[in-house]
Amino acid sequence: MTILAAIQMVSGPSVAENLAAAAELLGQAAAGGAQFAVLPENFALMGLRESDKLDARETEGDGPIQAFLAGQAARHRLWLAGGTLPLRTAGDEGRVRAACLLFDDLGRSVARYDKVHLF
Repeated sequence: MTILAAIQMVSGPSVAENLAAAAELLGQAAAGGAQFAVLPENFALMGLRESDKLDARETEGDGPIQAFLAGQAARHRLWLAGGTLPLRTAGDEGRVRAACLLFDDLGRSVARYDKVHLF
């Protein structure tokens, strides 16, 4: 049987602080035997302004949030669904995609889902 961890956390405007909190919670989940963990929507950033998402957006396959997710998945040898994070929208620099990325237990990005409806 696969053990799943549904991570609950309160995110704020600091990506660094949010990732540190997520790392702690993922470590606890892994120590408890989790093989698959799911982070909440906006786990990396709950900005104070709409423009905060634009400032934190990443290109798919590159950026500190994605590196964090890959690293945590590999470190704890668990599958990890990265809630949502802001990814660039091709052809529209004024928008982001709220994307959920899935990483395998080796830290490889294996799937992406772009949220259709707003938070």
